[in-house]
Amino acid sequence: MHVVKERTSFLLFAYLSQFISVASVADIVIDANGKFFNQSIFETLDIIGLKQCVRECQSRDDCKAVNYKRDDLQCQLLWTSASNSLELQINDKYQYITMESQTTVLKKCTTSCKDRRCVRLSSGQDYCVANSCPVSHRMNKALKFCYLAVEDRDNYDFTTGMAHCRNIGSRLAVLPTLDYHWYLYGDIQNSLLQNNKYRVGGFFNVTIGEWQWIDGSLVFDTIDRTLTDVNDDEGELLWHKLAIFRDFDIGRTERLLCERII
Repeated sequence: MHVVKERTSFLLFAYLSQFISVASVADIVIDANGKFFNQSIFETLDIIGLKQCVRECQSRDDCKAVNYKRDDLQCQLLWTSASNSLELQINDKYQYITMESQTTVLKKCTTSCKDRRCVRLSSGQDYCVANSCPVSHRMNKALKFCYLAVEDRDNYDFTTGMAHCRNIGSRLAVLPTLDYHWYLYGDIQNSLLQNNKYRVGGFFNVTIGEWQWIDGSLVFDTIDRTLTDVNDDEGELLWHKLAIFRDFDIGRTERLLCERII
């Protein structure tokens, strides 16, 4: 009897797996069948349908793409997308999907949620939240930069830092121009920041051989690297009062700058 139950459960799982995948594909634009991106996975969700996998990604500001493993109904959320197809790995069990390719999923939700952020809950209901800067954060209206310095003692590596910022509705800060540096420098001068260095959302992408922000843009496209103290092509990025940026080793813990997208 125990064997029969196990076999019945397996067949039911296999049936549901096929049903969920087929039912969802009509609404989802799949960038690559039989391939996945093995960089920047920040969260894995189990036993979830394809459409819900995409919705979960779209409800997070820092999610750019997903790997969907059809056999296991597993959803891997990615905070960067591949810059070209050569970065993808081959595996027949996966589907690779970017959020910029989606045009219909959550369309109704975003239309009815103008100037606000739309979140699709697991129940299927839409939830609108205003994209305003919380009173606990600092705001620069000219830069549209809303940030919070997490001043806990140095206890956040890249992964735990990403998770902490995400849990408060934010992301690790992206500082695309020197204007952001000088704004933070001024906050230190005015005693609004307690420390002179913080972890931000930059890292060296070994696949493309470039320093990259978590939103996919390149760090030194808009900032002169020679002005910074980034000497090596490896590791992660630290904002520093005097050096602008410094590179430091993967796994090292630091205080954080979290940014709320508004």
